[in-house]
Amino acid sequence: MARQESKVEQNMVKHANSTV
Repeated sequence: MARQESKVEQNMVKHANSTV
């Protein structure tokens, strides 16, 4: 589960980076 959370966080960061 912890690994999945990390993936989600990375996805959010990637999305934010793409948006910025």
